[in-house]
Amino acid sequence: MNGTKLFDALANVDGDVIDRALSAPEKGGKTKKNYLRIILIASSLTVLAITAVLLFPTLKRLSKLVPLPVYDDAPYTADDINELFTKNAASGGSKWYTIECVRSFEDLDGHLLPIPDNGKISVYEIKTPVEPETGSSFSEFNGEYLPLLCEMLGIQIPEAKTGEICVFYNLGNYTLGFFNFNNEDNDRCQFHFNGEGGAVINGKTYSVNLAESDAAVAAALDGLRKELCETFGVSLPDVSVYRQLVDLRDSEGVVSDFSAVIFYNAEQNGVDFNVCRCSDYITVMFFSHDDAIENGTVMNVTDVRYSHYEFAPEELCEYTADVDLIPLSDAEQMLYRGYIFGGHSCVQCMKSQPELDFMSYDKVGIVYFEGMPFYAFYKKIPSQSYGGVSAYARALVPAVKVSGLEEFFYRAEMFHAD
Repeated sequence: MNGTKLFDALANVDGDVIDRALSAPEKGGKTKKNYLRIILIASSLTVLAITAVLLFPTLKRLSKLVPLPVYDDAPYTADDINELFTKNAASGGSKWYTIECVRSFEDLDGHLLPIPDNGKISVYEIKTPVEPETGSSFSEFNGEYLPLLCEMLGIQIPEAKTGEICVFYNLGNYTLGFFNFNNEDNDRCQFHFNGEGGAVINGKTYSVNLAESDAAVAAALDGLRKELCETFGVSLPDVSVYRQLVDLRDSEGVVSDFSAVIFYNAEQNGVDFNVCRCSDYITVMFFSHDDAIENGTVMNVTDVRYSHYEFAPEELCEYTADVDLIPLSDAEQMLYRGYIFGGHSCVQCMKSQPELDFMSYDKVGIVYFEGMPFYAFYKKIPSQSYGGVSAYARALVPAVKVSGLEEFFYRAEMFHAD
């Protein structure tokens, strides 16, 4: 409550009460005007009490804000950090936070790495090597897996196409795609089911309820995992479940859900799979509108992508150094000020999202993006629950020393203010 509202409150004291106090006869040597003083004092105290209550959250917020730390030896600038996200348009766009859905609070641990307790944290460089001359060619990959996928999906094998980057086959309810080696996600082939009811794989439709535990989801898809591994000739015993909402809007403007289960081999990946994916993996995806999730509808497999690597993990993700991990308290100061990354960082664009109070976040840990470590702060969104799955907003703050934060965010805000 500001000064104007305070005087407005005082002005709202009932005028009839004041008039009666002023016109009241004297009694016992004292005038009723003393009651006026009592009324005004009581009103003022009441307003001040209300003011204190209303201001408490703001005072609490201000009490947490201390001068932002300045690092004279920062190895990175805010522009360096932002550049990581502009490499990937799907990293969150202009969002302040992304939304992740988990069945339980404990499931968030599967999305996070623990915060190191030695004051240091590793940084990696993500590389994109050129396809080796000895590697399998695009045409060989296309020719090898086209008949296998068609047989698995029960569709007629078409005449093989040729292309420099990719080829697609529209076969009834299925779209099959084969990609050149040097595409962004290292996808080599995928198939998408266009109809209703989900993909039929070797005569069976696989379904999951993402409100169930990760173990239950993995168990429901274990048969599919084995069939896909046999088809592509790989061993992928490990499973990660991702329940996430993204803005995939259809023609009617309805927000759709995107969830995925990934089969991978942790031992072959070289580094933690949460740091970098640099060995073969298969992504199984599900699509459903938010009303289906809200009603707890079981979702069917609609997409499968096989990502294949012909390089050793160390050639794709190279450890560069152990650098200073900034204290959690420093990261919180950046969080409270909105110095948050996750795409195109801009305060104006952040305001387009529903406001969340990260001053009382629910969980924090470490995540990596493009080889760079970040503190990931999670805040539950009470109004959003989908078939027993809870939604959490995730905000990213660099876990390393960064310079030029204030200048960067001011510049970004001014750009959009124009």
